[in-house]
Amino acid sequence: MSECRPNKLASKQPYFHISMIRACKAQFCSAIFVLSLSDTNTSQSIYGFRQTKLFENLSYLTIEIYNKANDTILLSQNSLNSTHGYFQYFTSSWQNGIGPNLIGLRRRFVCTSALPQVDINIRIFKGR
Repeated sequence: MSECRPNKLASKQPYFHISMIRACKAQFCSAIFVLSLSDTNTSQSIYGFRQTKLFENLSYLTIEIYNKANDTILLSQNSLNSTHGYFQYFTSSWQNGIGPNLIGLRRRFVCTSALPQVDINIRIFKGR
């Protein structure tokens, strides 16, 4: 796994990193989700990402948010529920859900649970 390390978005906002999910065959690996800074707003706990590869099927997504300092999990949620927030995708406006299985599709997770003001790692992956 590798990480995308964006610049600090605002002086009082924590850094965050999104883990790239890898689909590996032999020596070749390619990122399936990439961070979308234009769809991210850390002050509102919104984390945007885009799909870069097609799945054979896509039933749900899972997000895990970790405390970067000690690697403890702060929240874990799949797109089938809304305990800590909800997944959205963009067509002509933001819609709740994960949307169709399309390369380049804009998605985001809107967190409704309070997170501590710490640096975080985010992992997003396809449900199994």
